[in-house]
Amino acid sequence: MKDNADITVLGRLGSEPVLRTSAAGRPWVSFRVVANSRRREEDGQYRDVASYWFTVKAWDDLARNAGFSLHKGMSVVVQGKLSVETWTGEDGQKFDHVLKADAIAVELGLGMVNFVRTAPPRVTSDDAAGAGTVTGPDGSRWESVDLPEGETEVVGDRADDVPEDVADDSPEYGPEDDPDGDDDHLGLSAAVAAR
Repeated sequence: MKDNADITVLGRLGSEPVLRTSAAGRPWVSFRVVANSRRREEDGQYRDVASYWFTVKAWDDLARNAGFSLHKGMSVVVQGKLSVETWTGEDGQKFDHVLKADAIAVELGLGMVNFVRTAPPRVTSDDAAGAGTVTGPDGSRWESVDLPEGETEVVGDRADDVPEDVADDSPEYGPEDDPDGDDDHLGLSAAVAAR
């Protein structure tokens, strides 16, 4: 039996992504996603009948891009490997459904995205001394810039549908918490069957 199940989840971010760097220098991100199961009622309206929470984790370029692009309330599609992380808390055994993301996309049925490619820049020979500029994919010269900070407004009437009591009280895991050292960050995984 597989320790991890490949699944795709359509849901909304229930927390702001938290971008971190591992002790080895690898960027990684984590955030919560809620997927609602809906049913059409006799009056024609759809009602949520169940909510399923996942902690999403991603590493490297996917982590960096998700950390700068996603915000609480956005509707996303996440594809990856599902596992269950377990730990012992003060009040007994705890668990969390963790989705190790291979791909993350914004659900475009609810809004638009302005795509910006983040291809690795090519350093030119005159930049080798640390001049601070690189050549972009089209051959133009780029200078390093800091990404904007501050509040970003989530636009759309569904952004406010995420409950305020988001279950952000699950423990924070990082690459340094990988007990079996295989760099999958899911060393405490339990078998999970995909539906």
